[in-house]
Amino acid sequence: MKPIFQLFLFSFLLSSCITFHQGTFLPTTTPKNIIYEDQAISVFKTQKLFYFGGWSSDALTLEARRKLITNRPLLLNEEYANYTLDIKTFRFLMYTQKRITMTADVIKPMVDSTQSRYSENYKNKVFTKNYFDSLFSIGDSVFYSSDCLESGVIISFESNKSVLIRYKTNKDKIRTILKYTNEIYLNKNSYKGIKINEIYSISSDDILFNHKIYKVIFIGKDYVYFSPIRRNSINKERIKVSFKILKNTELKRIEE
Repeated sequence: MKPIFQLFLFSFLLSSCITFHQGTFLPTTTPKNIIYEDQAISVFKTQKLFYFGGWSSDALTLEARRKLITNRPLLLNEEYANYTLDIKTFRFLMYTQKRITMTADVIKPMVDSTQSRYSENYKNKVFTKNYFDSLFSIGDSVFYSSDCLESGVIISFESNKSVLIRYKTNKDKIRTILKYTNEIYLNKNSYKGIKINEIYSISSDDILFNHKIYKVIFIGKDYVYFSPIRRNSINKERIKVSFKILKNTELKRIEE
């Protein structure tokens, strides 16, 4: 009976896991004498458990548009055009996750008729290969400095190992910087069994771990940042540990 029950349970779980896709393209009537300067993009996710939490589709769309404007603000004489909206819904039992991706072309008037209709920046984003990364995605807020104090938003993958990050300077100027994926970090999600904000009891002879209890604060491709906990509080000290070291380290998750 046990194999039959396992088969039944597997079939039930498989049938309970459903993914839906819904895509919309909203073309804009534009004059012929324009230049496609850039492409703006935003990604927004929400989740619901037991019918609690989550956002309505309208609220998701508005938030995605707000993030799109933040990620790629318009410059002088520029406009958004040709919006695309992709909503991916994943359902498993009583858990639902929605991921909405919004893109828009950034156009501007053509000054000279000899100009190319598509800028090099636009062609690189739209006509080149789409790269995939197991940890990062376009629209993610990431920390790109070695001390994880400077942050920005991934706006494109330039290769399978590098991303273009848009950030704001202290003078509110929008700038971009190219970074390798092993140089940037997230303060959300989980990777290789390690989850952000989880607390671990660590047993190791490595001199890095001079305390017993640590909280995960940043996750990257090759390294994890921990912060030691002392007397039920977290101090500002940060310890950068490679996944190679963690493989030989005894980690025990502590429930908060």
